[in-house]
Amino acid sequence: MLPRWFRLVVLAVVVLGARLALDGAHTAGRVITWARPDIATAPSPAAPGATAPPLAPQPPAAPVQGRPPLGPALLHRLDSDTARSANAQRGLLGLLEEAIRVRVVDILEHAGRRGG
Repeated sequence: MLPRWFRLVVLAVVVLGARLALDGAHTAGRVITWARPDIATAPSPAAPGATAPPLAPQPPAAPVQGRPPLGPALLHRLDSDTARSANAQRGLLGLLEEAIRVRVVDILEHAGRRGG
């Protein structure tokens, strides 16, 4: 059985971790625009009887100097880079599978000769 102080420390770490994780998710939602809930699906809390003024649509953000805008060419490059990386990883996994198969066969043959 673990000492009581150790269990309390573990509990405090778990509570603190959960708190930070939840706060981090809320902070990310304020910073990352695509992580925000849709305004049409998330009604704002208002006092009963009071109507909130309609939200004006945000103008599109101007592109940041030095950074290309997110466009079809960038998305196509991302797709091709991801496919190239996946194919390379698949090739490495194939090499590992073959090396493991050869090693397992060698071990089984060796064990068969020793045990037989």
